[in-house]
Amino acid sequence: MARTPKKFNQARDKVAATESKDKTDSVKRGFRLFYDATARLRERQKENFRFLRGGLDQWTPEDQANLKSQDRPILTFNHMAGQVNFLSGYQAERVQDYRAFPRGSDDEALGRLATAQLKYVMDVTHGQHAQHQQFRRALASGIEWLEVAQTFERAKDRVEGDIRLTDLASFTHYCDPFAREYNRQ
Repeated sequence: MARTPKKFNQARDKVAATESKDKTDSVKRGFRLFYDATARLRERQKENFRFLRGGLDQWTPEDQANLKSQDRPILTFNHMAGQVNFLSGYQAERVQDYRAFPRGSDDEALGRLATAQLKYVMDVTHGQHAQHQQFRRALASGIEWLEVAQTFERAKDRVEGDIRLTDLASFTHYCDPFAREYNRQ
């Protein structure tokens, strides 16, 4: 038996369109609020990355022009790079494998299995390298993001896929300004 098409209800479609537009406007407004609220933070993060690179990046163009007009050398002493290198090396040296602990004595086998799976995931995704890169950039910027996702690119199993650990580029994340929990969910 064939389905009969739903009757066109113009009033209901107008209400749905209005609700959809209101939700879209709310998301746009939230993004603008986030973007405006973090403008100063993003500028500070960019300045921190410039200081980490060292050289002429540590000087503003106005300061460079001022020093050149006075025939003074533009010298840079990059103390930040040494500290970041030390801390990131210290972190990489002290890396430990993840371990899943059982909740009770009955779950010992599950704890071992979960630990083995965590080690496998970290090996396959080069997780230690991704975490190290994230930590190194977070020392300069203060906040960085690591994405844990499922992917089907180059996956041997086309049904289940593979897990992927990606160190996201700086300034590519967005926090919902109306989030209620500390982890922005």
